[in-house]
Amino acid sequence: MKMESSRQSRSLGSLVAALSRQVSALFRRELALARAELSEKVREAGSGLALLAAGGMIILIGLFFIVQAVVFGVVALLDIWLPAEVAVWLGPLLVGLAAVLIGWALLSSGRNKLSAETLALHRTAHALREDTALAREHLP
Repeated sequence: MKMESSRQSRSLGSLVAALSRQVSALFRRELALARAELSEKVREAGSGLALLAAGGMIILIGLFFIVQAVVFGVVALLDIWLPAEVAVWLGPLLVGLAAVLIGWALLSSGRNKLSAETLALHRTAHALREDTALAREHLP
């Protein structure tokens, strides 16, 4: 009986050790897979960001030309009512001021949306407070 018990404990011990090694190996393989997948996704994201940057630069160049055309149009309209010497500097000034006001409004709106209060995780914080209170109730 003693021999059988010793044999079972060695057997159980070796099984636990083998299980531990296998779980450890599985975890390492899963970690290696996650690293490989993450590096692939980072490469894909990098090429996507490069395309976004190139597209943004081309759009910006196009916007410069559009603004220049608007300036020419405003100068032509102002030239109807004002001397040409005034229309030439007043047109770009008005278009520039309009662009600054629009940009300021967009920046202000974006800043307000990125405030700490707006980004706070209210529902998550509330749920964590509830979980903490529940845990305190049930734990000694």
